[in-house]
Amino acid sequence: MELYYFSIPGGEFTDNLAGPYSIDEIMKAISGYDDYLDNLAFLTIPFKYEGKLYEDELIIFFNSDTVLFDITKKSIKVTDISEIQELLEKNAQIYEVNRGEKLPSFIKLFPSLNEIFSMPNDIHDKFCFPILSVHLSKINPQWKEWAHLVIPSSYWSINYDETVAKKFEGWDSHYDFICLLEESCKYIIEQGNEYLVRDEADTDLEFLKHDYKHFWESNISLTLRIGGKYDDWYRKQHDATYFTNNDSKIVHIVSADIFGANIHLFYQPEHKRIVQFAQYG
Repeated sequence: MELYYFSIPGGEFTDNLAGPYSIDEIMKAISGYDDYLDNLAFLTIPFKYEGKLYEDELIIFFNSDTVLFDITKKSIKVTDISEIQELLEKNAQIYEVNRGEKLPSFIKLFPSLNEIFSMPNDIHDKFCFPILSVHLSKINPQWKEWAHLVIPSSYWSINYDETVAKKFEGWDSHYDFICLLEESCKYIIEQGNEYLVRDEADTDLEFLKHDYKHFWESNISLTLRIGGKYDDWYRKQHDATYFTNNDSKIVHIVSADIFGANIHLFYQPEHKRIVQFAQYG
């Protein structure tokens, strides 16, 4: 039976190895955390050191840098274990994005409005805050477009008039931002550009501009979840909207925690539709 060890990240046992764990123990820990299975970022297993069981738990983060050690203490990547690799492939992959470091080829930070919109204009310039782009080939090799995570000002407007949403047929939340990919694979806002417009004197808008400027200038660090199994979850959140009340496939592209919200970006390939959803709390 194969036995494995994990690095101990902190505390009195730092720089030692936790274990030994059998693959059955590891997989049991994963399957016991249903909340993580939709977006497997980490798991916790009972903390063992030199075979002795402690009351603490060992937290193991699943990202491109995670390694464990076989019984000979040789380091191997977690993804080299077929059982774990299979589970990871069914769930979100986690990426740490840091300004100044080389980014994966399928991620771009701070795309320009010209890269995003079919016909960029002053409304986009005033009320849109681009964060990053993800190439859809990361999700499906046959897809050739970029999807952009853009924060529209309405997400942050506490004073937003909910009745405004009523004029967007079949659309019931100002926490959704819906765009269509036109022939050049750039965005046309399906709700119309007026969806973005905020009162220039709106204090919430001013706070957002300040936060975005600081974010732009700072040495940012973002944790991205790419390709998670969020489709059923999103449909349950939006069971009354035209977007989810059809049989078209919906695919999760990327999620990021930013400015106090979790922003989820989805793609509906049949209709070339990009949808973002902001989740707070």
